[in-house]
Amino acid sequence: MVDTTNFMSEYVKADELKAGDKAVILDEGEISEGDYGLQMNVTVELKGERRQLTINKTNCKRISEVFGSENKQWIGKVIGMEPSKVMVAGKLKDTIIMTPIVETARPEIKPGCAHERTIPLPGTDKGYCAACGQLVTIK
Repeated sequence: MVDTTNFMSEYVKADELKAGDKAVILDEGEISEGDYGLQMNVTVELKGERRQLTINKTNCKRISEVFGSENKQWIGKVIGMEPSKVMVAGKLKDTIIMTPIVETARPEIKPGCAHERTIPLPGTDKGYCAACGQLVTIK
């Protein structure tokens, strides 16, 4: 029997997430036509991996209310993700509920992390550490 638990898709799927997971948006993405209307595909950093994330119309509205309507403004921003199920066309479907996260306080730096895998946030002296999830100043 083949163990498929380590076969990770290029795209983030609801069934691999748990409540409280966070991702950093790395690009402005592209809008395309999906099975249920327009959607946006962006690259994110999730659990130390670069992955593709499909954002539906509802989540795009939620994110744009906080981060702005220009998707270029979303680069470097953090979103929370939670798996859920919704009724679509009479069928129960897996989905991801996305919540924009506005960091108001400087997070604690976890002991032992040297922040060697920091992703720079464009136009700032800050970066997001892929190893520990902290927002750090790049020196």
